[in-house]
Amino acid sequence: MMDCRSGTYNLTRYTEEILNKRLQDATIVFSTVFAPPPTSGSRTPPSYLICSSSTGKISFFRMADILGKNAKRNLLAIELQAHKGPAYTLSFIEKCGEHVLLSGGDDGRVFGFNWSSLLETLLEAEPGDELSVLPCLKLKCSQAKRAHGGLDPLPEVNSVTSLLSGEIIAGCGDGIVRVWDTTTGAPVLELKGHNDLVHCVVARSQAQQVLSGSEDGTMRIWDLRAGGSCTSALDVWNASPLQPGSSSPASSPWVGCLALDPAEHWVAAGCGARSIALYSLTAAQITACIPTSAPPQALVLHKDRLMSVGAEPYLTQWNIQGKLIKLTDCTPDSAFGLAVHPCGLTVVGGSTGGSVDVISEIGSTIAVLHC
Repeated sequence: MMDCRSGTYNLTRYTEEILNKRLQDATIVFSTVFAPPPTSGSRTPPSYLICSSSTGKISFFRMADILGKNAKRNLLAIELQAHKGPAYTLSFIEKCGEHVLLSGGDDGRVFGFNWSSLLETLLEAEPGDELSVLPCLKLKCSQAKRAHGGLDPLPEVNSVTSLLSGEIIAGCGDGIVRVWDTTTGAPVLELKGHNDLVHCVVARSQAQQVLSGSEDGTMRIWDLRAGGSCTSALDVWNASPLQPGSSSPASSPWVGCLALDPAEHWVAAGCGARSIALYSLTAAQITACIPTSAPPQALVLHKDRLMSVGAEPYLTQWNIQGKLIKLTDCTPDSAFGLAVHPCGLTVVGGSTGGSVDVISEIGSTIAVLHC
């Protein structure tokens, strides 16, 4: 920070520094992912950690700079301004044999960046650089028509994922789950049934199903083999099934996050009333309700563990029966991003100046980064 008492005081520069500091303090990391491994399931440490934030930027951190013998402190990210407004979600898909990084944001758009091309640009960049890379895929949410030719505002994209069969799935702020064709980018389906914004979506590729969680308190299961019809609905807080076309009670708290296990037999649903429901997709019933000390905001089912972060500075781990295993302190006061790599690394991103914790398999904090 410039010393305003010195003879070189510059009001414009000082104002800019103050505004930049306030922007940094207010930055929130919403999503974290690891770069895809060279081979599926590889335990080799990832090449990059990737985060999206409230600034609309995608931040790339070289893992060699974090984990190497000469690990750097105060590591700067390589950044890409992807969205006008917050970038809420990141995900990797495969398109024509190539990895594509998807991002969705407050501007109602989903962008896809070819990972091999992006990687070439990243290798030539230095920490602190801003990239100028055009997306290979551009998707835009539809807008409802109103009287006199008016249109509703573009709904935000809160969550994005994909099916192995080649569809991109987005959970949106107008309560609609949108489906696009990965190859052509053409809209395929609009899944309607939620009566409030959709916070999260996960894809169950083996069964050609999409699961969505909403502010309306329900988790819904959509069958793309049946034209995208809702085949099951669940009031998560009350642990009670609903008719697919019905709504949850008005008092039901939101469903803010979902996580699917790799075998696609279980889904965990985080509820705003400070609980997590474990739902068996094979038995079609909730098998456990786990109380939490704060509303969960991101979940991962990893091996035999359920991992959670939320509106508190902790990473919490349970076994599949709901028994608490470990509680790890985190830098963000409120966390939204959670990613686990097969090599054992865990990343937690959230508030407190866009903080991102890199945590080892034994639970020690390796590094604290800032987006």
